[in-house]
Amino acid sequence: MVMEGAAGRSARSAVVVGGGVGGLSTAIRLKLSGQFDRVRILEKNDRLGGRVKTLMLESSTSSSSVYRFDTGPSLLLFPEEYMRTFEELGCELPEMKPVGSVGYRCFFNRGGPRRPGEGSSATRRGEGQPPDTLDLLLEDDEMAAQLESVEEGAGEAYSRMIRAARTALEVGNGAFIDRNFATLAEFVNPLRFLPLLPRLVDGGILNPLSLLRPLDGWLRGYFRDPRIRALFTFQTLYVGLSPYTAPSAFSLLAATELTDGVYYPAGGFGEVALALEARAKQVGVEVELAAEVEAVTTSSRGWVSGVRTKGGRGHDASVVVVNADLPWAQRNIAGLGEKGKTEVRGGGPDDSRGYSAGIVEFCWGVRGDDLQALQQHNVFLSSKSSKSFEESWTRPGSKGGDLPEDANFYIHVPSKTDPTAVSGPGPLHSVMVLFPVANKAELQAGVEYADLVEWSRDLILRRLKEVGVDLEGKIEVEAVTDPDAWESEYNLQNGAAFGLAHGLDQLGWFRPRNKDESRCGVYYVGASTHPGNGVPLVFKSARLVCERILEDLGPSANEM
Repeated sequence: MVMEGAAGRSARSAVVVGGGVGGLSTAIRLKLSGQFDRVRILEKNDRLGGRVKTLMLESSTSSSSVYRFDTGPSLLLFPEEYMRTFEELGCELPEMKPVGSVGYRCFFNRGGPRRPGEGSSATRRGEGQPPDTLDLLLEDDEMAAQLESVEEGAGEAYSRMIRAARTALEVGNGAFIDRNFATLAEFVNPLRFLPLLPRLVDGGILNPLSLLRPLDGWLRGYFRDPRIRALFTFQTLYVGLSPYTAPSAFSLLAATELTDGVYYPAGGFGEVALALEARAKQVGVEVELAAEVEAVTTSSRGWVSGVRTKGGRGHDASVVVVNADLPWAQRNIAGLGEKGKTEVRGGGPDDSRGYSAGIVEFCWGVRGDDLQALQQHNVFLSSKSSKSFEESWTRPGSKGGDLPEDANFYIHVPSKTDPTAVSGPGPLHSVMVLFPVANKAELQAGVEYADLVEWSRDLILRRLKEVGVDLEGKIEVEAVTDPDAWESEYNLQNGAAFGLAHGLDQLGWFRPRNKDESRCGVYYVGASTHPGNGVPLVFKSARLVCERILEDLGPSANEM
């Protein structure tokens, strides 16, 4: 029997595999399109939101302190994308609170401990002595003055650099990021680029091919001091690269921070996922938790017919959108991957693609220290020489290398600006540390993640002590997540916390596409498909995959 849906058409149903923010956004869009009578989210875990997760830890001491952590995304960039997405979904966006005048603080390892009472500004140095901190200041005049105090001419160079980076952001978003591509010819068509040339030249980018150079090399055209260059390149951590491998087009990351601002959702990032979950249920999206999909099923004609969850239960669907990590899904969900392959290739590392770093994450509830030297967002970088900068981006634990003396890592202290992040007699702070290490495909034989956890904890505590933050005896509670745990909880291939990396061979058309070319009716959304990782790009991913689905349904599909 053929069921009739809206306007007399055959009823359609969609299943979204995975309830991360990409899956939630996609499900809402499909339901709002009016083209699907039934939309279901099947989520393997006992909650929605994916890596956008809030963790609450309570101290077992008499203080009964409570600490809140964002274990995934921790800073809100591209605020206009959040506003656009939530407006399109008819959803109320949680309040976006600016973090203040300092977007980040970067600490450089100068090789010696800080004396008690010393401040943490870039000007705290002696004659001829390099700075041990630089701040990503969100006021242009203050930023230029800070850089000028480090390197003569850097203030003026900053103005030129940020103009070019902003141009790369605006041109790149429209031409490469916020759109689907049907063919490689469309992606590389030179006629597409001709209208962009005047905008690029006007923004100071005289040679568009310079955007393909390594980011650190591009910045050498503006700044000599490696610390200044590091201030504008550490963001490549988010895309699974280093300043020496990331294309200079990724200067757009610093551009959005410096020109759009750095924000934080009031109440933590979990509020973003909760708002999407509430909207999904409001528009009629069905949600089933603890439902892990093991197979995508197809008809004899090769069209998708639904999915099967563990335990053998079938779910009929005319469209299946996979929000699980794409490379993991293609290796572990039967019916995906190469054409004609129905078996599961199974677990084990995958070195056929480039992956982002594995992450050791510490969540520390700290009592008895005001963490004066730290801002809400902090990055610790090695900086004894230009060579050590480059070496410090080798992921600890990788094949063929020894553990370094120093390494790069990020610290988030939401309680610096959001008092709801902690509860109890203070001073209290919630401290989340992201420490990049080798992912499972890179991990050296004989190296265990348990060893990397202990080594990285000692290194972090030592670096903090050097800048005047001594946490000895002050950590009340701790939670640790290593790459094995990232892989287990979120089905992330190789335990790579940010999914596939963004090298030139995995950008634009060359990134796994959001439509399965082997099976009609199967699509992908999320960090490891086009356009890439990070919450704003995943929101774009949801918009783009829904555009593609409705386009495939034909001209009768409603615009979204």
